[in-house]
Amino acid sequence: EIGFKIDFERFQVNLAAFFLDYRNLQAPILVRVGATKVTQFVNVDRSESYGVEFSGIWRPVDALRLTLDYGWNPTEITKSARFDNVNDNVNIGPGSIVGGSLPQAPEHKVAVNGTYTFELDGGNLIAGATYLQRSKSYATIFAREFDSAPAWDQVDLRAIWMPAGGKYTVSAY
Repeated sequence: EIGFKIDFERFQVNLAAFFLDYRNLQAPILVRVGATKVTQFVNVDRSESYGVEFSGIWRPVDALRLTLDYGWNPTEITKSARFDNVNDNVNIGPGSIVGGSLPQAPEHKVAVNGTYTFELDGGNLIAGATYLQRSKSYATIFAREFDSAPAWDQVDLRAIWMPAGGKYTVSAY
């Protein structure tokens, strides 16, 4: 991994690039034991993850803070034994996972956040909002549509009241 951080008076940028070459990565799969399915960990011979991460923080005025985070992380299984996907009722028997992505690894992630602090006589009121977006990912090493989690996004809103004296804090989400 290599990266840099640069600070200006009201702006900060962090940028990193990385490459991970995994050997014998342990990944969970379901296996049949009688009539039930249980989790077992298997070794994935070779896989890789590479990408970039960006983070920017901007404070145009003291009370306002804006952030942007972005991650690009394509992953790939490059060498592995064949495994049986017990959730696949069409392709019965061990199948190749080579070329698939690592579990729970979306290729793109974005987060945008803003907070504003209102300085009032009785304390501070902080209002904030966050927008998150993640691209499609897979729950398992089997890159099959029925193992996928679709792309999703969410919005979070919050307010925090911090009275003068600091004896307590009230948060609302």
